[in-house]
Order: sequence, then structure tokens, then C-alpha cells
Amino acid sequence: MGKRKAARKPTGPKKDKTTLPKTFECLFCSRNDAVQVKLDQKNGMGYLNCKVCNMRFESTINSLTAPVDLYHDWIDANDEVNFPQQKKKRVEDRPPASDEED
Repeated sequence: MGKRKAARKPTGPKKDKTTLPKTFECLFCSRNDAVQVKLDQKNGMGYLNCKVCNMRFESTINSLTAPVDLYHDWIDANDEVNFPQQKKKRVEDRPPASDEED
């Protein structure tokens, strides 16, 4: 005599896997899905390229970098060039750290 076959438990509904985007809006020509991201893990470089206005950006990456991370690096680099005083102002506006312990 053999064992009874175990009944399989019903699985719940499958969750939709939401993936991060790989194409983005260009900062310069404002076209949606115009910026493509390519990550070269072998050389440790990431490349952004706009199909419309041919704007390019490259940055170093690591094994954990996603395309959205490179896009935000591009935004940050653009803000540093366009608004250099704004970043310094944020640091200067902070109150000085107190060394006193309560």
C-alpha cells in the first residue's frame, strides 16, 4: 500500500511585478521616453543618450546601480552646474552643531 498523494494548496493571485523605467524624459528637450540608459557593468560606466537632442551624460557606476540611479545623477549634475550657489546656501543655512551634552 502506498501513501496518499498530498493535495496541493491553492496559490494566491500573482502579483504584478512593477519594474523601474529604462527610458526617461529629457531635461533639455522635454520629450518623454527620449533618454535611453545603458549600463556597462564590465567597465563600470553608465551612459545616457537623448534620441531627440543628442544630449549625452556618462558617469561611473557600481554593481548596484540601476538606470533610474544614473538618471538622477544626471539631474543632480545638471542642478550643480545651473544652480551652484543654491547647494552652498543649504549648507550655510544650517545652525551650527552644538558640542554641549545635556
